[in-house]
Formats: sequence, C-alpha cells, structure tokens
Amino acid sequence: MLRLCLAIGIGFYCGPQDEPRKPVEDFKAKVRDARTIPEKALAIRAFGDAEPRDAASAAALARFLSPTPSDISCLLPLTAADALGKFRGCGAASRALMAAAPAYRKLPCVLQRIHAALGRIGHESALGLFEEALRGSDGDAAVAAVQAIARFPAPLAVETIFRQYDDLEKRKAGMGEEARKAAERAQKEMIHALQWISGEKYPTVKELAVWWQRHSAGFREEASKREKSPVAASSGPLPPLLLVELLFRENVGSATANTGVSAGLYPLATLAGAKWTGTCALNGGPSAIEWDKAGGSGAVDLGGGAGLEHLRQMKSFTLTGWVLCMDGREGPAGKEAGAGSRILSWLGKDGVELVWRADGSLQLGINQPADASPARSPAQKVPVANLKAKDQGEAITAAWRFFAVSYDPGLASGQVKFYVGTWQNDAALVSEHDCNRGPAGMKIASHLSIGNVPPALRPAAPERQFRGVLDEIRIFGSMADGAGALGLPEILKVQNRPRE
Repeated sequence: MLRLCLAIGIGFYCGPQDEPRKPVEDFKAKVRDARTIPEKALAIRAFGDAEPRDAASAAALARFLSPTPSDISCLLPLTAADALGKFRGCGAASRALMAAAPAYRKLPCVLQRIHAALGRIGHESALGLFEEALRGSDGDAAVAAVQAIARFPAPLAVETIFRQYDDLEKRKAGMGEEARKAAERAQKEMIHALQWISGEKYPTVKELAVWWQRHSAGFREEASKREKSPVAASSGPLPPLLLVELLFRENVGSATANTGVSAGLYPLATLAGAKWTGTCALNGGPSAIEWDKAGGSGAVDLGGGAGLEHLRQMKSFTLTGWVLCMDGREGPAGKEAGAGSRILSWLGKDGVELVWRADGSLQLGINQPADASPARSPAQKVPVANLKAKDQGEAITAAWRFFAVSYDPGLASGQVKFYVGTWQNDAALVSEHDCNRGPAGMKIASHLSIGNVPPALRPAAPERQFRGVLDEIRIFGSMADGAGALGLPEILKVQNRPRE
C-alpha cells in the first residue's frame, strides 16, 4: 500500500512521464539482476550519481523509499534518500522524499536522513516541513530543521533563518517551558548556521543581519556560481548503518527507546534492575542509566527470541558510548562468562561483548568471552571516579569517558581499535590489536544487554554487572564490508561535543 501511495504521489507531483529513457531502464535492469540488498543499494547509489537528475530519474529512485520486509535495516530507503539528495533543486525529488517521510516517524535515524536529503536538494517545497518543526517543542527536531535549512541555496537559507529567528523571538514569551527550551536551542543553532553560510564569526543575529544588509548583493552572485558546481560522485563502500541507538532520555518508566534502524522490529529496551539517573554525559541529557556500585543483576535488555537479526554476521562494526565507572571491582572469571564488568553484550555461542577491567582498560570479545581476547586497551583509559574528593561533582565530570571500539576483520592487521575521549577532549586512538575472528557470528544471545551479560547467563554468572553509569550507547555495522568500522572523523561526529 505504501509503495502504491508513493507511486501515486510521484505521478501527481511530476505529471505524466515521458517514455521510459534508456538510463532508467538500464537502472531497473541492474536492480533486478542484483543478488543481494547491498548490491541493489550500490546500483541505487550509482544511479543517483548519473545525469540527468530529473523527474523521471527521481520517480525511479522513489520506488525504493518504501520499507520492505526483506530489508530489515532499511538500507535501500536510506541509499535512495541519499541518492535523491543529489538532485539539487529538483522539485520532484523533494516531494518524493516528503511523501515517504511519514512512513518513518517511528524510525528517527531514517527520518533524519530523509530530512538531510531534503536540505541538500534545497527545493522551496520542503521549507514548510522544517518551519513546522521550528514551531514545535522537540529541540532535536528543531535543531535538525535548522541544519537542513542551512543546506538550501544560500540566499534562501539566510533569509529563512532570519525570518524564523524573529518569529521564535516574538513567540517565546507565550511558550511553555519545553517549547521555550526548544526555541532557544534552535536560535543558538541558527547563529551557528548563519556563521557557517556566511563565513563570518559575528556572535549575534543583529550583527549578522547588519552584515547581510551590506553584503547580500555580492553574496547572492557568489552563491549563484556555487549552485552550478558539479555534484561529487560517490566512492568507497556504502555508509555504515546505525543499527542500535539507546540514548536513555526518558528519565522515567521501565523502558527506553531504541532509535536505530532495528527499532522497526525492536522499538523498546527494558530496564531490568537498572535505574534512571540525572548524572548523564554532559553532551547528552537529561538522563542516563545507573547500575548499583555494590553489584547485582541490573541490565537494559533489547530483543527477545533468537536475538536481534541486525547483529548477526556483521562483517564490521563500531561500538560507542559514554561510561562513568563508580567502583573499582569487576566480575570474576567463571565457567559461563569471563572476567570483567559488562558494558554491553550479545554474546551467546557467537556474538560480541565489551567489558571494563579493574585496571581501567576495555576488552572486546568477538565470538568468544572478552577475557579470552587479545583485544584489550591500555590501563587507566577508563578510570574510577574519586567519590571521596572534596568536589564530588568535579570528580564525576572528570571521570566520564567517551569510548569507541571498531572491528574490521578485512584488515591485514589492527582489526580492533580502541578510541577514548573526555568531555573536554576529542576521542583519540589509544591502541589497536590483531584479532581476526571473522564476522560477528550467527548464534547470538537472545538479547543485546547493556550493563550485564544476557538474561540466560545471569543466574549462572552473577557479579558481571557494570558498576556506574552508561549513556548514549550506539552500534554501527555493515553486513557487506568494512564500512561498519568508523574512522576517527566519523567517531568525532558521534562524540558530538558542543560547538564552541
């Protein structure tokens, strides 16, 4: 039904199409001949790089914006959205994405890619969508809307941002607290956007408006030249998928939202003995998940049955998050699970687990318990917070660590890499290790468990619980190649330090 609606929508917006052109027919044939979902995605990406980028090509790509049962990670819709994002100024491409967007309201990571593609297209038909987000109370959506508007043709983007800034300023006095906070975040992002577009560093909208009055004519001319620049062709492997994203922002209840692509099948993770806390990563908020310093059986569990299909047979992956260790003890070695306190695990016979060790190191197990793995970071990269310090708040802030652990068995050496950062410092590579264990395995645990071993192992493996606070856990992966192992630039984007 959704595919039919999208087809009708494209026909309505684009009008009757010419006789099928050879490039479109060739594209359709390549997709039909593709044997796997990644092969189809590569054909979609290549077609997005080809000229002409017109309504007929947009219609051909729009067919792949619909979710399908065989593509549980939404690789085809994501690739199609990215491809349509190269149709600069094409109204048909813009309207196709807007028609597809409502189907992904419960898959934020897909919806964000659609909105980003709309920004890159920069057609005025999408402005209303983003202006509506600026009138709401969702701060994340408002910031994303500003970022999308900033990608529109520069004069249109600047004038829209100035207009929306003034509108928010006039309405703030009558807003509730949540909407006012969202408006303030959006306005701050608007200043950053204006600085980025203009190349100027004026710190206020008033100063930027004066600059615009004086220089708009010349700026428009230069911007018009830039709009004619050729679109860069795609290269390399397909982008990694954000498979799982647990941001722990609810601060109440017995469940937390999964906003990765696996949310289509597993939208909620269950809090089992772990509890909410306002002690969260400083770039996150308003909450995180805390585990008892004394130990126990607490966890956050996502999945069920035979486990998350999205985590099987990954050919590469990256685990990221924020960790605050509050106690120096770790789980002892045992028959059913190795030493260390679990940060996350989906280890059954196969699978993955990441643990914290008492010397302040991190250790990664792939298709084996972590303590049997050679992939272990240097000591003291994740220290224990000094809770006896005179200024306990400062001690806790100083102990927070951002981590990223990547795995790519396709590399000749250094398949596992550990990155660590702090609130004030960017993540950096701290060690790499030879540890080729092949893909991450089929026979995984029934759940992805945060802060403990999976449920089936807990009765036989007590004291494996993490002792402290975890926040913003993400898993990126690829079933096709090494793209799931993020490089440092991508990791720094995930770390998401606030702009200065």
